Amino acid sequence: MWPWIAQIGADRGGFYSYQWLENLAGCKVQNAERVHPELAVGPHDSISLHPKMPPLPVVRYEAGSHFVVHAKADEAARGVGAGKPWVETSWGFYLEPLGPNRCRFVSRFRCATSPDALSHIEYGPLLVEPIGFAMDRRMLLGVKARAEARPSAAKVSKARKVKKPKAAHA
Repeated sequence: MWPWIAQIGADRGGFYSYQWLENLAGCKVQNAERVHPELAVGPHDSISLHPKMPPLPVVRYEAGSHFVVHAKADEAARGVGAGKPWVETSWGFYLEPLGPNRCRFVSRFRCATSPDALSHIEYGPLLVEPIGFAMDRRMLLGVKARAEARPSAAKVSKARKVKKPKAAHA
């Protein structure tokens, strides 16, 4: 499951969600149908949500367990009396073991905004939350389907006849 989660991002393996809808919004996403180890996120990486948005840096990372990306608000805009719109967001991807062959994938998106009406409309409960819920649910199901379709290591090793290398003669 982890290899699928580790390659989430518009600039990586996609979001495994409604690709047509993401691309309608200009994300230019291509959802991966196989694991690409070179696309896996690392502790000092970032992930892109949209080509016109700055990438979100990874702020917490433990391989095989979780990673969290976070975009801080502009502190000058957020300052007391500044009166400028701001947005701060984080997105966490967690893999919880539930036994030898089971796990739970949890996606947690959080967003805080300035109190102005436009920020609340663009990033608040009226627009982002309902769309985010639908897209996130589809992503979770997309990762599940891909991970369950992948043959287990035991099946792969039984299916292949591996030739042992010949001993070198001196």
